[in-house]
Amino acid sequence: MRTGGDDIAQAFAYNLAILDSAEAGNRALALCWIFHLLGDIHQPLHSSALFNERRFPKGDMGGNAITVKGIGVLHVAWDRSTYMESNKGWEFDQHAAFVQELVKAHKKVGELAQKDEEFEDWLNESHELAMMVGYPKELLEAIRESKIEKYGFGNPLSVKLDKAFTKQWKAKIYETSLQQITKAGYRLAFLLEEHF
Repeated sequence: MRTGGDDIAQAFAYNLAILDSAEAGNRALALCWIFHLLGDIHQPLHSSALFNERRFPKGDMGGNAITVKGIGVLHVAWDRSTYMESNKGWEFDQHAAFVQELVKAHKKVGELAQKDEEFEDWLNESHELAMMVGYPKELLEAIRESKIEKYGFGNPLSVKLDKAFTKQWKAKIYETSLQQITKAGYRLAFLLEEHF
């Protein structure tokens, strides 16, 4: 299916328009894309990439070309921050209980987020989080001090940061992810109410 453009904002707008105009099969497919794209844009490293002529001339692929000791591949750490051994194999009711916990813990964040109706606002918010939490200054300093070489999927840059900082940063990634999941849920609920 054509997504209507080269970037996520164009693809989202294209699929949103299909919800109001196409036959049922195309609407169902568009709805799947909306779920996917809305979720993706709330993960900060889906909105950003580091570029550096000597290290990342093609970008760091949203953190996929950086491995941090104690965290792993940076992008994967964000994608999987709330997926742990403890919730592997959960049944539906366990996922539902987790959602209720998120709503309870982050209700104010979710309700405020629901007022932001524009996809561009979500994208900008995610980009800001990438700059503040996704690529902290400690990481950027370690990258600057690393050996000059071109890095990518086959040759990721491996950095080691202070152990205490890494632990705090990992906790911040987890907490930010929980808030972003909550925001995405509230925004999706609002969008579905609007269209259905």
